Amino acid sequence: MEKRNPLTLTLDQPFVAGTDDFSPFYNRLHKLNCAIILYCRAGRGTMAIDLKKYEITVNTQVVLLPGAVISLDEKSDDFRVSFFFFSLHILKCFVRLVSVLNPPFFIL
Repeated sequence: MEKRNPLTLTLDQPFVAGTDDFSPFYNRLHKLNCAIILYCRAGRGTMAIDLKKYEITVNTQVVLLPGAVISLDEKSDDFRVSFFFFSLHILKCFVRLVSVLNPPFFIL
């Protein structure tokens, strides 16, 4: 049975967090309509981001913005990532908040 795409966001659920093996993206191209923060907890994998391959190993952190094209090309049997997917609306609200607060560690 094929797993459901965890990137499905709704107005009632503008973000999703969890841990998964990312199998819905295995050998499939997917254009993101949300932002993603990934953290590799176990195993290793090769992920194509905008058709460029990157090695994902334990403790690797990845930040992806809307519009990126991703695919998980290879993964070990124990590959696990924790993820936080959030909608473009939340990203825009965050950027607006940062521009109002103007903290010294963000340069816009």
